[in-house]
Amino acid sequence: MTVSEQMKQENQQSGSGQQLWDLLSRPASSITDRAQRRAARTLSAFLLTIFIVIGIRLVVDIVSSSYVEELELFIAIASFDMLIFISYIVSRTKKYTWGATIAVLGTIIMVLLTIIIRGDYTPTRMFANLMWLVPALILGSAFSSWRTTALIAGFTFISIWLMPTFIPSMEMDAAANGVAILLVVSLLVVVTDRFRDQLESDRRAAINAANKELELASQLLEKRVNERTRDLELAAEISRVLSQITNLDDLLQESVEKICTQFDLYYAQIYLADPTTNSLALQAGTGDVGQKLVRRGHRLVIGSGSINGVAASEKRAVIVSDTAASFMFKPNALLPRTRSELALPLVIGERVVGVLHLQGTEVNAFTQENLPAFEALGGQLAVAIENAQLLSDAAEARAAIESFTRRISREGWDSYLDAVSHPHFIGYSFAADAAAPITEPFSQKCDEGNMAQVPIDVVGETVGAIQVEAEEERVWTAKDLDLIQSVATQVGQQVEMLRSLDEAAKYRQEAERALQRVTHEAWLTYEETAELAHGFTYDQVEVKPTTAVSLGDDPADFIHHDLAVHGEPIGELAISKPEQFDQEFTDKLVTAVANQLVNHIENLRLTEQTEKALAETQRQGRELAIINRVVSQVSQAGGLHNNMQIIVDELVEATQVDQARIALLDSQQTKVTIVAENFDTSTNQSALGMEIPLAGNLLTQTVLESQKPIFIKDVLTSPYTKNIRDMLKAQHIQSFLVMPIVINHVSIGTIGLDILDTKKTITDEQVRLAETLMLQAATAIQKAQLFEQTEARAEELAVINEVAQIVSQQREQTEVMQAVYEQIQRILPVDTFFIALHNKKTGNIDYPYWVNDNRVQSHPSEAPESHNAIYQVLQTAKPALIHQTPNETGELHPNHPGNPPASLMYIPLIAGQEILGILSIQTRQTNAYDQGSLDLLVGIANHVALSLENTRLLQNTQRAAKREQMLREISSTINTSIDAESVLQTAAREIGRALGIEAYVYLAAPEPETVEQAEHTQPNPDQKGGGYGS
Repeated sequence: MTVSEQMKQENQQSGSGQQLWDLLSRPASSITDRAQRRAARTLSAFLLTIFIVIGIRLVVDIVSSSYVEELELFIAIASFDMLIFISYIVSRTKKYTWGATIAVLGTIIMVLLTIIIRGDYTPTRMFANLMWLVPALILGSAFSSWRTTALIAGFTFISIWLMPTFIPSMEMDAAANGVAILLVVSLLVVVTDRFRDQLESDRRAAINAANKELELASQLLEKRVNERTRDLELAAEISRVLSQITNLDDLLQESVEKICTQFDLYYAQIYLADPTTNSLALQAGTGDVGQKLVRRGHRLVIGSGSINGVAASEKRAVIVSDTAASFMFKPNALLPRTRSELALPLVIGERVVGVLHLQGTEVNAFTQENLPAFEALGGQLAVAIENAQLLSDAAEARAAIESFTRRISREGWDSYLDAVSHPHFIGYSFAADAAAPITEPFSQKCDEGNMAQVPIDVVGETVGAIQVEAEEERVWTAKDLDLIQSVATQVGQQVEMLRSLDEAAKYRQEAERALQRVTHEAWLTYEETAELAHGFTYDQVEVKPTTAVSLGDDPADFIHHDLAVHGEPIGELAISKPEQFDQEFTDKLVTAVANQLVNHIENLRLTEQTEKALAETQRQGRELAIINRVVSQVSQAGGLHNNMQIIVDELVEATQVDQARIALLDSQQTKVTIVAENFDTSTNQSALGMEIPLAGNLLTQTVLESQKPIFIKDVLTSPYTKNIRDMLKAQHIQSFLVMPIVINHVSIGTIGLDILDTKKTITDEQVRLAETLMLQAATAIQKAQLFEQTEARAEELAVINEVAQIVSQQREQTEVMQAVYEQIQRILPVDTFFIALHNKKTGNIDYPYWVNDNRVQSHPSEAPESHNAIYQVLQTAKPALIHQTPNETGELHPNHPGNPPASLMYIPLIAGQEILGILSIQTRQTNAYDQGSLDLLVGIANHVALSLENTRLLQNTQRAAKREQMLREISSTINTSIDAESVLQTAAREIGRALGIEAYVYLAAPEPETVEQAEHTQPNPDQKGGGYGS
């Protein structure tokens, strides 16, 4: 804001009185600094106020004539007032600080003159007069520099110091107090001014520095704005050029060339995204390098492998300001001068259509500042590429449609001119005012000059031609050719329309024949299913059904009219001829009645079929609703038995039978067990949990083997129920249906639907619905079995994990074996448990741990026998599961105390490639173990083998460490001995203590021997001592 604007604004914001005061105190217009103008205004207002106050005092003195008493003082005050006015005038100029200096000096002189004029030099008066100098000094310091304030203070002290020299009656002691206060005030004022001036200087320096920085920032910002504006203008110009190109290849090549030239770049290229392969395919590049890369079929994977892949996958621009410091930069031998690069995704909505890749030869050629221009260019380029692709697709689609239309037209004309319905060639010639058919076109060529030929085109496909022959001297004009072309166009349109009409008529005839055939088949089916009479007769009394219409002796006595639906005869209407009748009227009447009759009969048939279809649809809807309800309830229920109970309840409700039961086959396939039932509690008892043996049960065996349902109409007479009639009688069952439950072509159980009332039966619809629900039962059983298997497997893994944790904490073999036995006993039936280890030194089988009937027993080692299960498992390294019948148990264990085991498992303990031994559990229960038990025990055995091996290694390590410690102690004791005898005594004593045996240590001179004897000399194992002399 300029000074004039400030003054104008100040005038607008004040009233008339205020404007007058502002006019009197306004600083000089040459003062531009806002702070200086404020200081100048304050000084002017202060001096003007003092001038007015002193002026009023002088006027009062003049009016009251009191100035006569102290005329000299009055003159001094008047002079001081004029000096204040001069100071005020000076404060209105650019040198406003001089006005403050003049006012301060005038005040000092006025105070000194007042002291001299009054002549009162007492300390009190001197102190009072000198105190007037304090505000003067403060005023001077407020508007002057600290140097000026110091000079004024010095002038004041010098003046007061010299006054006693010129006035002998004045003593310096009278002004001591005042001078002291003035000295203190002067020092404070000078120091304050000095500090203020320093702050002001620092502030101005900071402001100047900030102004310079602001100016530099403004220049830099202006430069950036200019560069960005230039880039945006270049981008807009390129976009305008590219928007006029519709061919995709030309657009891409022109784009990279324009961008590289306009932005002065090193290299530019464009990739297009290929969604099918999730890659970027290079389509255009600048220069020979770009053409070479395009010919190579250069591709990049969309992802983190390159900056272009990252830009496409993350849909954001990727800038490499300095390729030398970027890990993302992949150097290219064809582009050695690349120092910076930019990968810009070309995005339409949320879809990436490609990537614009730019490279520069300078560092920081691409920054966040110029990125908006390239992004704007990328957006326009993406739209242009999308439009070009859409135009290309539209052109291809249009070409495909035109090709398809031409092909259809050609096929249509080939079919039309098939030499059956129409000849291969149809043509006419006109000559001598007459038209005649021709069988082939003219043989002359059209370029002979006297013949004009124009093709007859139908949707772009030539189907014929018009040939016009003229005299040799005839010259064909453009009007002549236009006339022939117009005629050819009209001929093409007309013959195509006629061909289409002929083809439509043919299709209509085919449709009518198809409709007639469908009607014929429908009536045949209707007559087979519906209970229809062969005909009806009316004898003037009543209408009666008849098997055949009697036409009397002469059929000519009747009027006959066929009853036909869509041309298919379905009957005949015959009326006896009256003696006198109008033939024409009678024919019309019979025809009208026959037509009405046929239409009504066909409508009735269609209505009946529609009702049947609707009833079938409703039945299927009810079945679907039941199935959905069953599926929903089964999915929410837990456990196999709950699912089966839901299914039998729904079976009874849906089929309206009296009872329903589900029985599942056991694992040995020897019996079925009822697992769910819905029965009449008022007449029958529950059969839940009943086991029905298959032996002798012909019905259940047949159903399970054939996997087909069997309906027993009378349980008392059917041969299938011979062995179970008593059980059926007890349940009051009269008839029932048994269906197999099949999973993966294997029968796993049956579903039985029981009828307790002899008047009821089971319909085909009930059977069909029951079969549908049976499939749901099979699915539920399969899911439940899978769930139970999953839970069992999870429990097995938990047990194996728990065993692994427990055995890993044991350090002794006995503790490991005890822990394993305790864990296995929790999950499997165990009467006998043992671990057998193979002793490689002796070849025997050792039994370090044997438990029988919860008692730990010792078992002697034994040599393995080939027929023994332990020997076979050690040889094959495969687990063995053995089930024995009672007879086999007695034969294999004739001398076994108590009851011998009937179920046995032998698991090899394998550590690495070595078989350590056998883990075995046995029980007297028959068929107590299965494959799942074997797999569980194999998992446990693996951890046991590893733990035993670790325990053995730990014990060996501890023994080796103990031996080393013992050797170190012996060596240390021997080394402290001072003579040979002490050494020998110490060695014998320590060896004996360490090994717990007698030890002999001696020294002896060896007998002379040859070298060969020395080499073949062997130590005597029977020799006492443990060592050789030395």
